[in-house]
Amino acid sequence: MKQENLSARVGIPGLQTGEDVNPKGSVAAVGDLDRIGRQSRDGAPPLLAMSGGPATEKYGSLVGRAIGVNVLAIVVNRRVGIADLTTAQVQGIFEGRFRNWSELGGANWPITIVGRNADSGTRFSLERQILHHIERLPTSSTDCRAPDKDPAAVVARCEKPDVGSLLAAVNEIPGAIGYSGVATVAEYANILMTRLNGVTPDIAFVRKHTYSFWSVEYFYSYGQPRGDTLAASFLYYLSLGKANSILNRYGYPSCVDPRNREFCHE
Repeated sequence: MKQENLSARVGIPGLQTGEDVNPKGSVAAVGDLDRIGRQSRDGAPPLLAMSGGPATEKYGSLVGRAIGVNVLAIVVNRRVGIADLTTAQVQGIFEGRFRNWSELGGANWPITIVGRNADSGTRFSLERQILHHIERLPTSSTDCRAPDKDPAAVVARCEKPDVGSLLAAVNEIPGAIGYSGVATVAEYANILMTRLNGVTPDIAFVRKHTYSFWSVEYFYSYGQPRGDTLAASFLYYLSLGKANSILNRYGYPSCVDPRNREFCHE
């Protein structure tokens, strides 16, 4: 199960037959669901949107259900030669105060920042939990290798529409840094999940309140879906032990697990 398959998605009406699942960022997913719901003449549409983090209060008709914890990580290309970063160092990278990994004790590679676009719930978690909404460098690169959009930029920074393309870029570019849920990183041989302030990104340390970069995955419906719809059946299935085991197996610790319940309400 790829990370993008368990992150913000909205199904269009084919969801009733299990045929249509459209990958989107969290913001776009819940926005589309709200728009479709408001336009529906038959009450709550049998659709679900998945969001990495809670939807904003402006979507008052959406009903959210916490599904699982998504442990997040700062990821780098292995060739940077660094396995541990502090919060202050990550902030300095995203502000442009550090331009080369050698300034942080790593290899002599220019730093390239690979981020998600504004629809991403993971990006919102990074900004809130790590960057604390500091002013970030503007996007300066289209290919994530050179600041071709702004030759005067001190650091190349690009944005990707989904986590798969972000990880592919970090995997290929020697000086790249990005961020992702931990569940998919193992698929990329050249990517290393860094420790943050000396702590490994793992649910065990989230539970101990020593690792602070994580989010909650939610399914949203527009109102309550009718009981005879696939959407309602799927939501019920997610409350069962079998679904709980599947979520845990693929790296998304379930909110049904008593050990995780305190984290399932951001």
